[in-house]
Amino acid sequence: MRKHLVINLIIVVTMLVGGAASVFAQGGEENGPIVQAIIDRPRDGALPNALRYALYTGRRLFVDDQILVQDHASLLRNTNIHTNGHLGVRRSGIVQGFGTYSGGLSGEVASVSTIFLPNRNEGGSGVYRHPSIEMPVLNPQDWQRMATRTYASSTTLRGDINLGIKDDPGIWLIRGHCNLRANIRGNGILFVEGDLRLYGDEARYLLREENEHLMIVVRGNVFAENAKINANVICGGGFFGSGNVILIGSLVSHEDVQNIGSMDIYYRPVSQELASLVWETGAQPPRIAMFFE
Repeated sequence: MRKHLVINLIIVVTMLVGGAASVFAQGGEENGPIVQAIIDRPRDGALPNALRYALYTGRRLFVDDQILVQDHASLLRNTNIHTNGHLGVRRSGIVQGFGTYSGGLSGEVASVSTIFLPNRNEGGSGVYRHPSIEMPVLNPQDWQRMATRTYASSTTLRGDINLGIKDDPGIWLIRGHCNLRANIRGNGILFVEGDLRLYGDEARYLLREENEHLMIVVRGNVFAENAKINANVICGGGFFGSGNVILIGSLVSHEDVQNIGSMDIYYRPVSQELASLVWETGAQPPRIAMFFE
């Protein structure tokens, strides 16, 4: 288990990385090993920290050969994952970023160097313990105030839907459960007060223009059955996948992430413009972006 060394800390240099001020620091006990880290100090107006991961879960997470997490569009960003609970690993899983956990680490621990392969790394371990990270608050009362269209009860969305444009995004509220079978284009937010069920679609619908962003915020659970979707998904419950699930975007789940089958996440960051409509983006606490000895 790593110690959290806080003494004799030396700030070496400050730089800008990914919209945040990053501090390169080193420290350690006297006559002991030197520990180095890059610590992100987000600017005022930054996204809540949980939204800065390709995959985040408030509970346990198991990474095996059925999970792939890599960057979208070959931009070589780190596609980091985090769990506030226990992280289990099995050989052959692939994550092109750092893996962090607040609970324990188990499984084929010796294989983590072949599982977590950050696109940008200064030579440290790809997996380490990190303090827990708060889940963004989900407040349906705010959703009602923001909505440009409201469905009064559970519904199924089908066909081709264009939510809006970047300067005038659509904000739809489902006051119940939602079965999503639609091809959603444009810019906007889909709020679901109940559970969300995502169903299979053709891969050709995954292609998006660079100025198109969809954020789906769900108070309950998300069930994905052979689903292929281009969106940033935030859910207050758990995420339960089956079959072949492809997500271009990111996944934030307050509870467990489970998948029976394969799950491929091609990381595309949350839109700052859309997220700022939902969450007050004040100063965020620092987080460790890279850790090495």
